[in-house]
Amino acid sequence: MTKVQNIASCAIEELRRARNDFQIMEAMARLVALIDCSNFQMAPGPFCPLPSPDELLDFGNFDAPHRKFYISETSALCDPVRKIALNFTGSVGWRKVFMEAKNPSERNFINEIRGLGIKDGLTIPIHGPIGCVAMLMFASKQHLALVSEDEEALNLVAITMLQRIKHIKAAALFPKPATTSLTMREIECLGWVLEGKTNWEIGVLMGVAARTVQFHLANSARKMGVHNRIQSAVRALVEGVILPPAPNETYKHFSANNSQSQCKSATHCQSAFAKMEYTQIGDVAANKSFRLVEMALKAQETLI
Repeated sequence: MTKVQNIASCAIEELRRARNDFQIMEAMARLVALIDCSNFQMAPGPFCPLPSPDELLDFGNFDAPHRKFYISETSALCDPVRKIALNFTGSVGWRKVFMEAKNPSERNFINEIRGLGIKDGLTIPIHGPIGCVAMLMFASKQHLALVSEDEEALNLVAITMLQRIKHIKAAALFPKPATTSLTMREIECLGWVLEGKTNWEIGVLMGVAARTVQFHLANSARKMGVHNRIQSAVRALVEGVILPPAPNETYKHFSANNSQSQCKSATHCQSAFAKMEYTQIGDVAANKSFRLVEMALKAQETLI
């Protein structure tokens, strides 16, 4: 592995963990500094899938005079490297293309870029099913000496960066709902529901009547806008109000303030179950719990 490949690998991991625009910019700024470049810029292609393609220009640190060329397809035509990249699957180096450019508009563009101190660079096109969707550009104030393996690694960085941008922009269209305010008793009841307990079993464990449990569960369902105890438990799990139950930890939801009385209730519950020869209760609860957790995780995926 070359130095650039190692740096690109670290940048890809950082981009995959990025949860906002700033973290993407931070990862890319670190990459650019380590590969001896001065600037980077993401720019839209003719077939950019974002509702507002110009948003891609927010991801980069090109100088304003340089970035202005990529505001529209018309103004971007003066970039000779972009013309080649639109119909090329690999990365395109700037130095050779700049030397061969003859068109007056292209020469003016190159002169402006060199006036900013830029001597070399690399443009990486990102293609979709019907054409180029975006481009990632690296600019350098010195000549770049990248081998083909380095360019392939940077190509993966470009693809990862665009995917994270699309993911973050899409997630912003569906804001995560605010966490529902529940009482400690309601949270405790929902925790036991997630364990697969019935209202009667929860009442024994908490030292209250089954009707009281039903009251707390009805309140929590009303607050969260759902219709039954299962939906309440799943919604609470998705919102992070309660945590998934750990295997073989049946009595994990006791609060610290009432641990002594609740432990007595748990002991009473265990003896009641023993007298009823209800030996399968643990397995039944576990199966219900795992099904609920699976439902919650699927629901959570739709909110991310």
